[in-house]
Amino acid sequence: MLDSHDASSRSLRVQLTQPQSSSLERFGYEPPPRVAYPPVIEFIRGQAFNAFIFVVFAGTAIWIGVAWVQLAEDSSAKKNSSGVPVDLIPLIKLLSVPLVCLLFTWFHVWLALQMKLAIQKPCLCRRAARTTFSMYQIVLFSRCRLIEQISIA
Repeated sequence: MLDSHDASSRSLRVQLTQPQSSSLERFGYEPPPRVAYPPVIEFIRGQAFNAFIFVVFAGTAIWIGVAWVQLAEDSSAKKNSSGVPVDLIPLIKLLSVPLVCLLFTWFHVWLALQMKLAIQKPCLCRRAARTTFSMYQIVLFSRCRLIEQISIA
């Protein structure tokens, strides 16, 4: 609350009080006991993601392989200069979409973890002082010296 006794004062008074109840009473939630799944269901749950990934990659490879063999046996199928049937190229593009999405997502998750968990040295950048916020901002960036050199120039 603002100090109402002195109009020229712009200080903020905050009263700190201890909570009347203990933290055990406030945060005393205990989750219900977990009932174990049957062994078969537990195994399926543990391997479901691995099975999905295997089906996506192996299924794509098998589908492209079968289509390639079928088109290679067809004497009337057009082939490009490298010997790949022309009708196979749109199929490969279509079937590569899930693979590219999985790999792209995994790479970005890995990169985010690397950026989050990497030890970074905080520093003040002079360029941040010239922003519209008109205050110093702490920049957590491993190449902060490079940013300062660019902002000075």
